[in-house]
Amino acid sequence: MPEPRQQRLGAYLARTDSDGADVLDDLDAPRRQAFLDADSGLQDSLTIAHRRSDSFDANRFLRATDTDSRQVLQRVDDATATRLLVRYGEGDLDPDHLRQLNTLLTNSEMDQADIQRMMGMLETKKDDPLLDEEIDAGDLINLAASDKSDLDQTRIVGKTDDGEPLWFESGRYRPGADDNHG
Repeated sequence: MPEPRQQRLGAYLARTDSDGADVLDDLDAPRRQAFLDADSGLQDSLTIAHRRSDSFDANRFLRATDTDSRQVLQRVDDATATRLLVRYGEGDLDPDHLRQLNTLLTNSEMDQADIQRMMGMLETKKDDPLLDEEIDAGDLINLAASDKSDLDQTRIVGKTDDGEPLWFESGRYRPGADDNHG
């Protein structure tokens, strides 16, 4: 192993202790090299996600994603990056979703608060009566990209009989009214 990579390995293990050793043990050789060449923020987020989520597989993540899809993780704070990785591990996000989120951030169509709101919706949709369990990341990304919606103001999300997302923003939903719409 080249000396610079050995130094990054030593610094990583000093930061993460046994959690880092667990991640490295789970990575195959090509992924281990890519992991050690990644910036420390991504390494730390992957380590936290690996520790927090039984379904997160750093090996699978590094194999399935590329620099473009991982870039979103560098554009948000560590807590938000970890939430994105945990949702990835749970199957709620895929590399295309990560790329789309990065594009929306780049174009200022979303900000970190919108991503946090989206992660919250995905995390709680099974228990939140205001969110349809059938809503997925693609639906929420499409809402965020729409000129008609404001994700941080969205309070109720459902689907029409055709499977199209339907949303109500704060102040626009009136129980019992005939003209409620997203």
